[in-house]
Parts: sequence; C-alpha cells; structure tokens
Amino acid sequence: MLLNGTMTLVVFVGGGNATFYALNAANGTIIWKTLLGSSPSHFLWSSPAFYNGSVYEGVASFGDCPEVHGQFVRMSATTGVIQNVFNVVPNRCIGGPVWGSPTIDTTTGDLFFATGNKGSCSVAEPLAVALVELHAADLSFVGSWQVPASQQFRSDSDFGSTPTLFTATIGGALHQMAGVVNKNGIYYAFDRTKISAGPLWEKPVSSARNSISPSAWDGTTLYVASTLTTINGQSCRGSVRALDPASGGYLWEHCTPGRVIDAVTLVPGLVMVGASTNLLVLDAKSGQQLFAYHDATKGSFFYGAASVSNGVLYIGNKDGYLYAFGQ
Repeated sequence: MLLNGTMTLVVFVGGGNATFYALNAANGTIIWKTLLGSSPSHFLWSSPAFYNGSVYEGVASFGDCPEVHGQFVRMSATTGVIQNVFNVVPNRCIGGPVWGSPTIDTTTGDLFFATGNKGSCSVAEPLAVALVELHAADLSFVGSWQVPASQQFRSDSDFGSTPTLFTATIGGALHQMAGVVNKNGIYYAFDRTKISAGPLWEKPVSSARNSISPSAWDGTTLYVASTLTTINGQSCRGSVRALDPASGGYLWEHCTPGRVIDAVTLVPGLVMVGASTNLLVLDAKSGQQLFAYHDATKGSFFYGAASVSNGVLYIGNKDGYLYAFGQ
C-alpha cells in the first residue's frame, strides 16, 4: 500500500481492546488505529477484508457478555477513517454481532457476512442470525436471509462462520453461489444474486451446536468441516467432507479425532484442518489422510486456520505456539 509516497506492506488486524490496527509488516509499528467500540464489551473476532482501498471489519461482543449493538464497518486503508457503518439491528437495540469475516464478490462489488444472535429490542431484528449482502462501496443494503425459527436453538444459534463463494450448475443453469454453516450444524447454499429467496439447498453436517468452520472451494468441489457428527454409523468428534456444489451430496467423508473449528485450508490436491489437538492433511480427491500431527502440549487446540507459503504449512495453537511443517 502507498503510505506517504512509499510502498509499504501492511497488516490489518482487529484487537481484543475493540481497536482496529494497521501495522507495518516489516517492523510491527502502528501506522494507524481506529476505535470501533468500548472494551471489554466489544470484541473484534473476525479477520478483515481489504478491497478497493478500504478495510472491512465486523463488530461483535465478547461472547455475548454483555451483548452489544452489532455493526459492520468500512474504513480507509490509508488513514483508518471510518467511511461507512452498517447497523445490523435498529438503534438502541442489542444483538446481531458479526463474528465471522466478510467475503467480497469482486465481480459485482458486493460483500457477504453472517450475523449473530438476536438481542433485546422492541421491534423485530430480521438481520440477526442471518446472511447479509451489502454493496461494498458504501455498505448500502442489498438483501438478507434469516435462519427460520424452527431451525434456531433457543439460546445460541448464531453464525460464527464466513461465507464461501462458489459456482454450481443446477437444472442446467449456472448459479453464482454463496454457502455458510450455522451453529445448528446445517450448511446453507444460496444463489448469491438473490439470497433473500432462501437457500437452493441445505445439508446437515453436524449434530452439535457449535459448527463455525468456514468452508473452502477449489473450483469444482466444496470442502466442509464440522464438529460432532456420524459417518457410516460411527460417531465422530469432527469431520471433513467433500460436497457436490449443485446438491450438497457427499462425495467423500472423513471422520476426524477432534472438533474442527478452524477454516478449511486448500492448496492444489490437499485439504488441511486443525481438529482439536490434531493437524490433518487429506487428499482432496479421496479424503485419504496423508499426514497427521498430534500436539500433546497442555492447553492445545488448533483454533485458527492453517496457511501455506513457499511449501511450508503454518498454523497457530491456543497453547501459544506457532507450528511450521515442511514438505
């Protein structure tokens, strides 16, 4: 990014103190910071998105303790100045936090994000526990879809995941799709040009109440991970599945030794996930396990997604360590 006439590598990150930071990637110094709420009630869980000179970030609470007024914010990438704010719920209401990261369709300039639990309000909150679409240029509203009441758990049925964009040919017609899993364990797939019409298909992937793993798309197949589920009659602590993008049908299923909370990571031919205290690498075509690592360190849990650079796989852990695996 060009800062003060100098091309600078920048890291954008939300802080636990409700402050959003732009950091110099070379030395970690703060370039700018913007307060997006009050600490400790507000918390910035999601990874931001950068698009057309702006940075996008969701505003949530610290585990609904207490609940806050959910928002989505657009900031200048060079200065941190807030350009637009989208209120998920009406003013003077609480609820609708944005835990997961946004996804941007660079072809249309629209962005998608999923929202958290309803809160206290004298009127309805149709954008809570929902998939929301906005114009990235000004955060103006495009459309939304709320999880039906019959599929919501009474106390905790929000979205904590990030939408995945993909394509599918259904009934001979090509659809531009968006898919996201809810804590209720159902993966919902929409035509992203008309998400308000509801999902074109939906698929149960977990029997637990904490499915938040963002899925992945390799151009032909969807890869969806989950927590507690059953595969071929076997009870599994977690899973990774390859799904047909047109129907949600399972192409293969892999039972994991722990819950999968982190996002599915792809490189050509390989699927990578953290499964509680385990790191797994699977064959993308068959689901066969190619590599596994078990972390016996106290407090271990692979909560964040893996990344791959120059043939090295990196993944952080709640035990405070960053792990690196070579070829």
